[in-house]
Parts: sequence; structure tokens; C-alpha cells
Amino acid sequence: MSEQIPREITDDLCTRFLNNLSDNIAEDEIQLMFQIELAYWYYLDFCVEDNPALPKLNMPTFVEILNRLYPRVFASLPNGKSMTKICTTFNQYKLSCHTVGAILLNKDYTKCLLVQNYNLPSTWEFPKGKQLPGEEFTGCAIREVQEETGFDITPHLDPSAYIEHIIFDRYNRHYMIAGISEATAFQPQTRNEIRSVTWFYIDDLPRYRNDQRSKRNINLSPHLFFKIVPLMKELLEWVDYLNNSINRPIVVHSNSLTPKHSNPTDTQHSCSDIKHHITPPFYSQIDKQKIQPRFSPSQSAFLEPLETTSFSLPERRFANGRPKPDPNSVKSPVSTTITEYSLFSQISFSSILLTNFSFDRNILAACFD
Repeated sequence: MSEQIPREITDDLCTRFLNNLSDNIAEDEIQLMFQIELAYWYYLDFCVEDNPALPKLNMPTFVEILNRLYPRVFASLPNGKSMTKICTTFNQYKLSCHTVGAILLNKDYTKCLLVQNYNLPSTWEFPKGKQLPGEEFTGCAIREVQEETGFDITPHLDPSAYIEHIIFDRYNRHYMIAGISEATAFQPQTRNEIRSVTWFYIDDLPRYRNDQRSKRNINLSPHLFFKIVPLMKELLEWVDYLNNSINRPIVVHSNSLTPKHSNPTDTQHSCSDIKHHITPPFYSQIDKQKIQPRFSPSQSAFLEPLETTSFSLPERRFANGRPKPDPNSVKSPVSTTITEYSLFSQISFSSILLTNFSFDRNILAACFD
């Protein structure tokens, strides 16, 4: 089996990816398998593509060949365990890995960037990928977006601006990146992974399963976008927030630690200026330690309460026009004061009755006499 791949090719692969590994990688089965996977993809993307006569091996067979030729490199793998089982365990681990990516919006927030997978040409999704062991979320997003689009989001990335879903302890996080020029040249950095990178109008994308707007508008079936549908609710709220002339983003200026509302006439802002997470019910997870908005006295004008008019239930009458008594009718007008905040201000509300509630210890003690 080892003769299927020329020895000079396996030597080159071993030199590139498996020799001189640090002890923490060489002694860890999962991290070693990540390195072997890099060698495997390099073999398929470069060696086989340049020489079609080479066999297109599956991952377990490829690992068997390298293990037979370079047993010292694979010393950390369990003895007596087949490469097929090791690869199965590795694949199960990858399914439990967190996935991190980014949602790129154009300058007027009407389009988002989607990528088409090489192996799944019928699927469009946001650029993302699996988090490597020991890798930060932001670092993973930067790496994956750059690999899949060739664009560096580092200067645009705000670590606190993201949409996140958690399914069975598996994080799926997308950082919000707005204000990207549509003239940007996107060029995937990896072979045989991304087939196409395209801007799509957000209004053309399906909001829910079987939403036919994509079929009507761009003649693409909604099932092609099944990977982005769970994120559309939060994405639409984010875009609505950016486009709302009243609820402008709260900006943290470099010369001040106090958040200030941006000028409504100022259109030069991006998602990196926003310091709030998108947290609609049932979808996003909230980092409670970061939800501590502070407002300076100069901002009181933005938090003025809105007084509502007094109201009462309509009077019920008999057929002859005489008033009909109603025990449930409101005897006295009710006046309510409502303070309206931005949707994303993350300020929690409490009932006035609850805030004024206190225990009467004497009454409680009397209950046990």
C-alpha cells in the first residue's frame, strides 16, 4: 500500500507538517490528527491536482500509509487501535468543536457576503470554520474569513459584537462586520474549499424554512440557504438597528471611557463602534458581565420618559341607553409612565410594586407562633 504514493511525496509531507512538532502537539492525539489532516488536504489540493495519476485516498488510508512509513511520528496514538477508529474519534471530536465566523455587510447594510462550499456547491453560508485547540474566538474568525475570502477583518472586528447560538454546549458564533466596500476583491486562500464568494441582497434571503422569496427574487431555492436561516432573525434586527435614525449606535470614543450616542447625521460608523450583543429571545446567549451600560448626565436627554394619556375601559350600556353596571370596569383612570429605551440598551426593567416590596418580619414571625 505504501508504494501507492511515491516516497519523495510522503517525505515532503512529513517534513512540512509532522517533523519537529512541539511535545504538547506530538503527545496529544487530537492535535496530532489536526496536523495529519493538514497534510492530507495538502496532498489532495496540491499533489493530486498537479499529478492526477496519484490515488485519491480517504483519510484513514492516508493515515495508515504515513503510520507505516513513519511510526515514530505516531508514537502517541494508541497501540492496537485501527486508523479507521482513530479517524472516527477525530471526526466526532470535530463535530463538537465550536464554529466561528463573520457576517460581512456592505456600506449601506443592504447586502451580506456569502460563500459557496466547493464540496457542497448547492449551499451558501457565511464564512466560518472550526475553532482549533487553544485558539481564541476572535483569532478563529480572523483566520477562517481570511482563508475563505482572502479578506482581513482584523481592523473591523469588535470582540463584543457578535451573534451566537449554543447547541448542546457547542458554540456557533458570528462576528458582525459592517461597512465593507463591494469593490473589495475576494480571493479564497485555500484550494478546493470555496467555489464562490458573492454579495447577496439581504431582502432576497429566506427568513424561515420554505420562505420562497429567494426563489421569486433570484431564482434560487430556499434550501440552498438553510445554514444561514437560523441567523436571519438576529441579522435583520442588527440591520434595523443600524438603519434606525433614532436608535443610533452607542459609540465608545478612543478619548473617553463613557459611551456617547453618535450624531444622527453622522453616517460614518460601523459595527466596530457598537458595544452591545444582539440578544433576541431563544437565540443568542448573553454575556452578563458585559451588559453593564453606563450613561453620563449629559445623556439624560436620550432617556426622557414618555407620558401616556389616562385611559379607562368603555362604559357598557343597556339597549335602552341606560348605563349597565360592570364590576370589572375601571372606576378611576390609570396613569402609567413608560420609559422608552433603545432595543439594544440591555437595561432590565422591574415592576414598581416589586421594587417597593419589603418583608414585614413581625407578620412572618406571627405565622409561626
